[in-house]
Amino acid sequence: MTEFYSTYHLLSFFIYNLHVCNVIHRNWVLCHHSEVSKKVIRINIARRYCHLAPARSLSDDKLLNTSYSDRFNTLLQTYEGRQNHISIRNFILMHASLEAWRVPVITLSFVLVVAVNIPDMFAYATLSSTSFQEDLIPVSAGNLSGGSIPSAESVHGTETLELPAGVDAFILLIANEAHESWQDEKHKLLTDHNAYYIPTSLVIHEGTRIAFLNADAPWDTPHPQTIDIVNRDTEEVVYSTGVLDYTNSSEQVGLSPGNYSIVNQDYDAKEGNILVLPDTGDQVSSGGNTTGGLIVGGFYTPTDQVENNKDNDGMSHPGSLQYYTEEFEKNGFAILSEHNFSYSTCDYCPGAFWPDNKSGDHTLIIYSTEQSLSEALEKLEKLVKDNVYI
Repeated sequence: MTEFYSTYHLLSFFIYNLHVCNVIHRNWVLCHHSEVSKKVIRINIARRYCHLAPARSLSDDKLLNTSYSDRFNTLLQTYEGRQNHISIRNFILMHASLEAWRVPVITLSFVLVVAVNIPDMFAYATLSSTSFQEDLIPVSAGNLSGGSIPSAESVHGTETLELPAGVDAFILLIANEAHESWQDEKHKLLTDHNAYYIPTSLVIHEGTRIAFLNADAPWDTPHPQTIDIVNRDTEEVVYSTGVLDYTNSSEQVGLSPGNYSIVNQDYDAKEGNILVLPDTGDQVSSGGNTTGGLIVGGFYTPTDQVENNKDNDGMSHPGSLQYYTEEFEKNGFAILSEHNFSYSTCDYCPGAFWPDNKSGDHTLIIYSTEQSLSEALEKLEKLVKDNVYI
């Protein structure tokens, strides 16, 4: 399939460039011996080649029945203000007044177009078959049906995490500062990617259960969270977490196939999304009471140990990427991938990051475990509390 995909695009590329040369030839004939020929060629050729306007938004018949000046004005009105250039333009213009150069210009134009663009075309064809695989992390579990978990970098960039069939449960982290307004207080958030939940958009299969874990630290003011899951089609609340205090987790829930919104009852938070795909028949749920089911989740930590790791009560917190790398393993969690990012958009804050986040440099961790969901949530409660966020 990959070979066909690449060959198809390369063939389409060559056919398209033959069309470009034909357009060059037609415009040469159209504008030859005209005072405005260079301008017409510049606008018409560049626009057609660069896809910034429909290639045939003006009929050639209409152009042929008007004066050279009218042709130029019509083209100028169509393409005015859209500045772009192609590498062959100056070459064409240099010979625009010489009839004898018509064939060499067309031939060399094609050569130049191919020479300039063929490396990018091959790169695109190569990336199309490799980039998706590079963003996936293979995992092993007895009931995982050959799928992979997206990398932390992919989850951060797309704000989406799609789980393969066979994952038993996913733990949705409610991020620190999740009580801050998406509209008015965005600079106080930990990040603007997956700012309220990890991830903002979750895609799971029927049978994969979910649970919420509140990591919005309370040392300035407590920020209990109440999260509803709302069916987008019926607008019915199909599940509510109840009030979750700091480090508390919700009861697990399984959802029927459909599209759902994650809505915070208490704060002006950006909505999340859950898409549940129909059961493929490959998944065997452990029910959360025994080991063996794969559990996946996301976690935030400062990338480096912060200078001030004390909360408002004077208690020290060891949380950092190095700390969690060790502690996750000790507690039976495997770190599948990490992604470092920076978020510092507070104009009036020292270091340009909101002080409660203790740093502008953070790491998104995607982890998995095969212990029971209840055991995993109990251990994560302590790991959340070890973080330096206040």
